[in-house]
Amino acid sequence: MTEFSGMVITGDGIGKTMGFPTLNIDTPHIPDETGVFAVQVQFLHEDALLKGIMHLGPRPTLEKAEKRVEIFLLHFSGSVSPNAAVTVTVGEKIREVQKFDSLESLKQQITKDVEAVEKYFGE
Repeated sequence: MTEFSGMVITGDGIGKTMGFPTLNIDTPHIPDETGVFAVQVQFLHEDALLKGIMHLGPRPTLEKAEKRVEIFLLHFSGSVSPNAAVTVTVGEKIREVQKFDSLESLKQQITKDVEAVEKYFGE
């Protein structure tokens, strides 16, 4: 498993509008591989490991080429402040980065990805 640390930054808010609010992570050590992964997230000075799904790479559906780290936390309804420090442990790769015809198609795929990650974690 790969592990990296970073800081939460403010994103575009697109995930939130689709029902999947994400943590956008700024890190100097972005893993080389791209795709969608099962992850565990730990906030600095917190003991709990939160389970999530991470998109790592460009966002072709949005015509965005820069590599981004975005994480949707499973079963999490709280809020996270920008500049919060996190450590991310990367687990199984769920799929490759894909371009979708619409945000609705992307939303449907994210729903499937969440189900796959829940299965990975035995939930």
